[in-house]
Amino acid sequence: MSRRQFIKILAAGGVMAVLAACDGMPESALAPWLGPDQRVLDPRLRALSWALLAPNPHNLQAWVADVRTPGEISLHVDTRRLLPETDPFGRQVLIGCGAFLELLRMATLAGDALFAAVRQRRTQRSVYTPIPPQAAALAALRLAAEAAGITLGCTVEPEQVKRINAMALQGCRIEFGTAETWQESANSLRLGAQEVAAEPSGTAVLGTEVWLARSSGLLDHAALRDPNGIGATRALQSMTTLLTSGTPAWVWLSSADNSRMAQLEAGRSYLRLCLQATLLGLALHPNSQVLQEFAQMRTLLSQVHAELGLANPARLQMLVRIGYAANTAVTPSPRRPLSSLLQA
Repeated sequence: MSRRQFIKILAAGGVMAVLAACDGMPESALAPWLGPDQRVLDPRLRALSWALLAPNPHNLQAWVADVRTPGEISLHVDTRRLLPETDPFGRQVLIGCGAFLELLRMATLAGDALFAAVRQRRTQRSVYTPIPPQAAALAALRLAAEAAGITLGCTVEPEQVKRINAMALQGCRIEFGTAETWQESANSLRLGAQEVAAEPSGTAVLGTEVWLARSSGLLDHAALRDPNGIGATRALQSMTTLLTSGTPAWVWLSSADNSRMAQLEAGRSYLRLCLQATLLGLALHPNSQVLQEFAQMRTLLSQVHAELGLANPARLQMLVRIGYAANTAVTPSPRRPLSSLLQA
C-alpha cells in the first residue's frame, strides 16, 4: 500500500475528524490579534502593538521599531525580510511600511471610526459570490482610501473583470512557474504548527491533511520549493478557481508617480481601504503578482497599466479582488510578538 493510499483510507474512515486538532494555528501566533498586553504602559508600545497587525507583503513583517529615544519611534525596514526576486526595488515592502505607519497613527489618535475594524480585518483568499459591490459601497471605499496623489479605481463591468482576471491569472502562472520567484515565495511558507510557533510570519500551511502528509513523508520544504511540484501546482489551481469563477469585481490604487513617498502613501491608503471594506462586510484579496517588476513580468505589467488607463509616470500600486466571501470564517494570519520588532 502506498502512502497516498494510506492517507485516503484514513480520510474515508473518519480518522481525519479525530485528528482535526493535530495541526491548528498556535495560540502564540494569534496572541497579537488580541491587542496590547494590559501590562504594557508605554503609549508607544501600545500603539506599536496595533501597528504590527497591518497587511504586508508575504506577511514577512519587515519592520523594526527603534524606541531607544524616549518619546520617539523610528521605523526601519528589516533588511533580513526583503523579497529581492518578487520585489526587487522594494516597492511592496514600502507599501507595507505605509500600512504600518497609518495603523500606528490611528492607534495614537482617538476618533478614527475605521480603527474599530482592526482586529476583524482579514485577507480573504476565497471564492466570492457573484454579487458585486454596490455603488454606495464603492463610494465609501473611495472616500476612505483616496489621498493626495492616490486614486482608487474600480470595475464591476463583467467584460473588464474577465480581462483583469485573465491578466491576474497569467501573472500567477509567471511567478509560480519561474524558479527564483516561486522559491522565494515558498521560503515564506511555515509548514506545520511547530514552524509557525517558532517563526510566526509568512504563510501558515496547516491542517490535518498537511499534518498527515508531513508525517508520512509526502510533504516537505524541498517539495514545496519545486516550481513543478505540489506547492506551485496547488497554488495555481487555487488561483485559477478564484479568478475564473470567484471574482465579481476589482478595485485598485494608483499613484501619480512611483516615488518612495507615493509607495508609502499607497500603503496608508490600502490600510484604510481594508478597514472600510471590513466595516462594509466586503472581502479583499490583493493580487501582487501582476504588479511585480522582475524581468519576466514586465510585459504583463505594461498591459495591465494600459487596461486600467494608466500612463507613465502614474503607477498601479495595488490591484485587489473584491466581493462578498462565500465563506467568511477566516483565521487571522500569524504575527510576531511585539518584542521581536523592537530595537530598544
